Amino acid sequence: MIKAIKQSKISVVIFSNEYAYSTWCLDQLVNILERKEKMGHMILPVFYDVDPSHVRKQTGCYANVFLEYEDQIMATRVQQWRASLRDIANLAGMVLENGHESKLVQEIVERTWIKLSHTVFNVAPYLIGVYSRIKKISIWLQDDLSNLPISVMYGAGGIGKTTIAKILYQLYHERFELSSFIANIKEITNISNGLVNLQKHILSDILKQEKVDVQDVDQGILQIKEALCCRRFLFVLDDVDQMDQLYAVLGLRDWFSAGSKIIVTTRNEILLNPSANYFSYKVNKLDFHESLLLFSWHAFKHEHPMKGYMELSKKLIHRCQGLPLALQVLGSSLLDATKDMWEVTSEKLNGISDSQTLKILGLGYDNLHDDQEKNLFLDIACFFVGKDKDYVIRILDECDFYARAGIQNLIEKCLLTISQQNKLLMHRSIKEMSEEVIRQESLGELGKYNRIWDSKNALTVLREKSGTESIEGLNLDLHEDRNGFLLEDCDDNLMWNLEGNLSKRLCFSFLYRFTLNSSMTVSGSMSNTERLSADAFSRLHNLRLLQLRNVQLFGSCEGFPKKLKCLCWHNFQSSSFPRDFPMENLSIIEMHSSNLQRICEGTKVYVIFFFFLFNSYILFIITIHISCSLLQILRSLKVLDLSHSHCLTRMPDFCGLPRLEKLILEDCINLVKVHKSIGRLDRLLLLNLKGCENLKKLPKEIEGLKSLGNLNLSGCLNLDFAKAINKDMTSRNDGRKYSLLPLVKILYSVFPSKSKRSASSILKLLPCTLKSLDISACNLTEKAIPSDLSFLSSLLYLNLSHNPIVTLPDNIKDLTSVHILEIVGCTQLELLPELPSSLKMLDARSCKSLKIITNLPNCLRSLELQLTDCEELVEIENIFKLKPITCMNNDRFLNLWVGIDFVEGIEIEFSNNLTCTTRKGPVQGLYEFGIFSTFFPGNTVPIGFNKSSIDGYICLTVPPLPKLKRQGLDICVVYMHNKKPCEKHYIIISNVTKRITWIYSPIVFVQSGSYETILWLSRWTFGDQLERGDEVTISLDMSCDVKEFGVSHYNDEVVDEEDGQVQGHPSSRHVIGMDISEYRLSTDVYFLTHVS
Repeated sequence: MIKAIKQSKISVVIFSNEYAYSTWCLDQLVNILERKEKMGHMILPVFYDVDPSHVRKQTGCYANVFLEYEDQIMATRVQQWRASLRDIANLAGMVLENGHESKLVQEIVERTWIKLSHTVFNVAPYLIGVYSRIKKISIWLQDDLSNLPISVMYGAGGIGKTTIAKILYQLYHERFELSSFIANIKEITNISNGLVNLQKHILSDILKQEKVDVQDVDQGILQIKEALCCRRFLFVLDDVDQMDQLYAVLGLRDWFSAGSKIIVTTRNEILLNPSANYFSYKVNKLDFHESLLLFSWHAFKHEHPMKGYMELSKKLIHRCQGLPLALQVLGSSLLDATKDMWEVTSEKLNGISDSQTLKILGLGYDNLHDDQEKNLFLDIACFFVGKDKDYVIRILDECDFYARAGIQNLIEKCLLTISQQNKLLMHRSIKEMSEEVIRQESLGELGKYNRIWDSKNALTVLREKSGTESIEGLNLDLHEDRNGFLLEDCDDNLMWNLEGNLSKRLCFSFLYRFTLNSSMTVSGSMSNTERLSADAFSRLHNLRLLQLRNVQLFGSCEGFPKKLKCLCWHNFQSSSFPRDFPMENLSIIEMHSSNLQRICEGTKVYVIFFFFLFNSYILFIITIHISCSLLQILRSLKVLDLSHSHCLTRMPDFCGLPRLEKLILEDCINLVKVHKSIGRLDRLLLLNLKGCENLKKLPKEIEGLKSLGNLNLSGCLNLDFAKAINKDMTSRNDGRKYSLLPLVKILYSVFPSKSKRSASSILKLLPCTLKSLDISACNLTEKAIPSDLSFLSSLLYLNLSHNPIVTLPDNIKDLTSVHILEIVGCTQLELLPELPSSLKMLDARSCKSLKIITNLPNCLRSLELQLTDCEELVEIENIFKLKPITCMNNDRFLNLWVGIDFVEGIEIEFSNNLTCTTRKGPVQGLYEFGIFSTFFPGNTVPIGFNKSSIDGYICLTVPPLPKLKRQGLDICVVYMHNKKPCEKHYIIISNVTKRITWIYSPIVFVQSGSYETILWLSRWTFGDQLERGDEVTISLDMSCDVKEFGVSHYNDEVVDEEDGQVQGHPSSRHVIGMDISEYRLSTDVYFLTHVS
């Protein structure tokens, strides 16, 4: 039973009037709830003809039996049962009255499927009628001999096609070698190179690679075929509306492996070609009973309407025409609403025809609380579907929305969902409804839309200059294959005003100004493209959100909307930003993949110095190229994201950004310097320099980042961690280029800096506020890590992956707050020292040279440990140790049975379940939980095992031997493999007298391989948990064939601490002598394994 619970995803616990009379059932209930707490195990409680409150409080039919238990059994055990019954009765379950058993079983099965369907995908909370609709397709999915590999589900929008497809995928995807669920195919293919993007999605999913290169559709078809050929796969293609989408994925379909299945969902019945080899399935609408049930759960949080609302509910349900989406949205919009609101909604529905589904959904929009909530919904629907939730909240909060609370309310109203990847999702019909709302509010006049989401419409408005102050958001994405669009030539006479703060900061006696050519250069050939006028934006006075892609602006930007809060301008073509662009109210600038070389245009300045030196006046004239940063006017800016801007070489002065919170320069591969004024960004929370591979040094001033919590330097291959940039007057990191550099050096020698400091390690300068530090793939060695790390007292996450580190410094344990440590792919790492006691996850995958981990915190009990592909690992202190038999100092145990000479020279192939590796080598001795095990070829239990069996079960009584210092059991198993590898290998020992059970599965196991049979010897040393007269049972649970099984009781009158053990190794202590409470499955049942 314990094994079944461990291997299952859900437990269905059925409570009856007689349930409490079984102590075995109560023990298993404790076990199930502990599994839920530790591993998220799902539970469905079913109260069959019993009141849940009687279970919760142990009253009624449960009262008397618990009084009896308290008289007979230890109080602690009864308390566990009471607590478990209380906890499970508080879970959402099913209350069933005595009735027709087959119908009750059907209800339980349907509810179980519904719970299981939520584990991978985010689906609707109440899946009414779904089970009956998936039966037919389920049969088809399980039929490997079917000559119809493709199933097409079709039906109206909102009828539940995607939900059914998600549930089917969840239930069956593990039965296939490869599987992929691709959602929203219409949206994916509706953009430039859409079919290629679709192929990239699929290949990335099945190959488990973030980036996949596909040149064209034909090549993509060949790559998909190559990845799937000869493999049984399951595909779900959701929301297909064109045949070419199917062809891009499946090609000619003549290469499918037997048993492969493809599920297609579509609204387009044209795809159902009668001559096509499809299994077609029409998703039917809900009947009245199903509709009432679904509507009631959303409107009342109960399975039937409240008193006085039945007739109103029936009217509303009738108009929804059995569409689940309409029932969900309408019902959720009326939750906790007044009766007047219900009646108003019913009257509105009377004016809507049965075919106007979008208008029915629009009532969900009408019933939102206020205009702010409606505007939030429209912003998300038009611009942010598919975007990260936290990213959207960051933007919309700057538009004065309470975005986090508002998004949660939209979720409760069934207008929005959140994916497991934290993306905002919206049903296509709801998105279409939002667009219809905008059309109606503007009376269909495009220039008066309050939001323009479609690029074609946006282009029309800008061409015709028909935009008005109604527009608050606009999206314009000009596809790359159309070569972009240009706006007309700009005014070359524009210049920056260099007076005021700039002149004061330079502290020159006077400043004479000359302006350079300020025209914006455009990379690449832009001829033969359509030309637009920049003043097309001038009438959009209330524009808050602007999303541009592949758009180049020419012309004066003085008339640009000044209320602009968020600017997302991807693939910006010019080398510098327009100088007259109104920036004062911008909170967020996101310019991915731009051609920016600098953030602004420069100005040539002649500076005249007068010095009185050696009783003479000396005149110096210096020509300076000043980077007059537009950042000086971005005083409202909170987020600056210039990721993937490969032409950007340096950042200008940050002094004009007092409110900046996030600076993202990811993959700016040619960035070489970061301005020292970054140290003045008191509010900076995040600095992302990931992939800036040419960045060589950081300024010392980073120590002034008092609020910095997240620093990402991953992939900064050339960053010198040993030194930071000196802070002195010769620094040319402030945006100035000296044409008379030798003269400046002379001046520096005459007037030396008083603040000169020596170079020091970058890591020593990090602020103590840092919570997340990623310095992976930086060519970092242990020499660059400071000897004292205790100053990083707030650090929660540290990533050192893919660095040439041989060993971590001993002071790593001083990071007393670290929860997550990643050292993935540190292939030279050999030893891990003592780690912080606060650690909750250690990811050391692919550390191929790692041999020893010392003093691992929490001993794997509360620590998530990932050691996949650590093929050299032989010891985790206090956990296990692996050592060749021939290297052991004392071999009395082995010689007792077979002799050490017998195993010398033998090589076996052993699998390490902790590292998921298999390797060949000499016979090994394994120590864990105080249990010694070894594996080697053999075909019979050695003479001397006084108990043997061929059925895997032995019972014995501990003999009455006096004055024993140590005793235990020697166990021998002779096994052979059947066709499949032996994935399950448990030894189960139960002290029946003391009612204690230990289940042991070793971390290392040997497959028979070239040997016909393998002999598994193990020695269990017990403390006071095994005493004379105890009745003990020993059994096996193995997925391979057991040929013979033997057990022998052993005892020693004198304790030899080294006998058969590794001297001083903690894992060689008595199995009962160490604390194994964390391995307890239920009362007095312990599962001794280090592999989950």
